[in-house]
Amino acid sequence: MTAESERPAPVMEGFPPPPQWQVTPENMIRLPWLRWLQTHPWSRRPSAPVWRGPGPATPMARSDRPLGAIAVELAPWGRCDLDAYLQRSHADALLVLHRGRIVHETYLHGMAPQHRHAIASATKSLFGLIVSDLVETGVLDAGSAASRWVPELEGTPLGEATIDQLLDMRASFRFTDETHQIGTLQESVLQALGMRPRPRDYAGPDGVYALLRSARSAGPHGGAFRYDNGCTDTLGWVVRRATGRSLVDLVSERVWQPIGAEEDAGFALDTTLVEWAAAGLSATLRDLGRFGEMVRNRGVVGGRELFAPAVFDDLARGGDRAAFAASVSEAGLPGGTYRRHWWCRHDRWGGIAAHGQFAQEVYVAPLAEVVIVQLSSDPDTTAAVRPLRMAVFDAICARLAGG
Repeated sequence: MTAESERPAPVMEGFPPPPQWQVTPENMIRLPWLRWLQTHPWSRRPSAPVWRGPGPATPMARSDRPLGAIAVELAPWGRCDLDAYLQRSHADALLVLHRGRIVHETYLHGMAPQHRHAIASATKSLFGLIVSDLVETGVLDAGSAASRWVPELEGTPLGEATIDQLLDMRASFRFTDETHQIGTLQESVLQALGMRPRPRDYAGPDGVYALLRSARSAGPHGGAFRYDNGCTDTLGWVVRRATGRSLVDLVSERVWQPIGAEEDAGFALDTTLVEWAAAGLSATLRDLGRFGEMVRNRGVVGGRELFAPAVFDDLARGGDRAAFAASVSEAGLPGGTYRRHWWCRHDRWGGIAAHGQFAQEVYVAPLAEVVIVQLSSDPDTTAAVRPLRMAVFDAICARLAGG
């Protein structure tokens, strides 16, 4: 269904819009201006289309089994039904698939099926599948240093990290005096890429390649899990070199065309017109559902195997538990792990998730035969609502799995 909980704020309406409703560097990560940017992801940075291909879209049938009422009770939120949850999590759209069929579809705040939405770091998980498949098929050697493919990184912390360490985010480095902590915006990184305004006296790196070369060591690689965009962006450089292809073309050819996407996706570009591998994708709700369904089916779409089965065997096992337990991320995902750019929940549904800033999520629950996609504009960068989201998603899976 398509729903409107309220009239969208008149951000960027008019020719020109009134000053108070214009998106500016000062308000761009606050509501309602943040929501406008999330739902107009091409507006602030150059972007490149990820072609859906010439073929028909993969049909998405609707289930004859309704989802029914969902409610959870969790402190400090109290009792929440699905509508209350969507409001509290600043959701823009929600899709629930069971055995590939739509059992719930909601659009809020002016969103519609044809609208693309920024997915932020959920990009990492899609890209992680491509990198993992290149490892499994022998194009990349998981134990080799990134500098093998990118000599420009020779002698730098990121160049010394192995492909496996980068995929599992166990590389140790920093871009400024501060080591990045999950739940915070990497302001210096975003400025280097041109995603956030630069001060007038800015003298830092310009673009992702210069940024990666500027990294400094923060200790030996291979220790505790530490989430950082630099791992993914380094892999982006490696993959371009190893394949001779742009990420736009790779995502189109390896994922977007084979899943039968209905709309083109988009890839945000940095100041040097390089794709932002760590967080640059935008897509429609249903196409993200098609992506999640491909993952649930272990990379198979229409009888065609898109990725090596070992990729999904690896994700099912999850990552290093001790490395994750030693990280600050353990508090937000108790008992979880991180493997090949996916968050592995080790829950009763065998769930894995792609997470993105401002509460984007593609949750794949193989044992419940469920895929849930949420697109949001939550201005709280600490992901404080994640426990509630996990509880709601668990309740949805339990309802559909009959548990």
